[in-house]
Amino acid sequence: MMSTFGVPEEWKAFEQSHAQPHSTPPHLNSGRRRLRGESRPLREFAQQDVAGWGTWTFQYTTDEKSRVIQTDMVNPDGLHERTLYNRDGYPVRDTSSPDRQNEQITVYERMAGTNVVVRLSVKCRAPDGAPVNVSATVAATETDDTVRRRLLKGCAR
Repeated sequence: MMSTFGVPEEWKAFEQSHAQPHSTPPHLNSGRRRLRGESRPLREFAQQDVAGWGTWTFQYTTDEKSRVIQTDMVNPDGLHERTLYNRDGYPVRDTSSPDRQNEQITVYERMAGTNVVVRLSVKCRAPDGAPVNVSATVAATETDDTVRRRLLKGCAR
């Protein structure tokens, strides 16, 4: 199914809130930035020109049941973001700058049946280059985004 911008609905998983699967990313919602471009016929790859911003590249991979299991997005500055999803469409792993020195990985452990995030793990490099691997439980009073930001404070960027 195609969205109003000519982008497959599955791509709405990019830069999403981790509370809901496949929500629309802010840059697709904004009335201030207009998208123009076309999808490739294979529905696996597209480039979208964001007026005043540049070209965003989107790619997704589906499983045998046509469920999105991985998305890749490269923004106009070249920052590559990769997200892996469980069979229910919820993110289980986010990677910024995959396979690079400044790679940052966040793993979301979800409660079976509810997909509520119960624990986060972050792997990255500290400003001095030392490896960082930290985890934390997500309390009922916190959001997974709050915990993620706290864990990422020890990472270089």
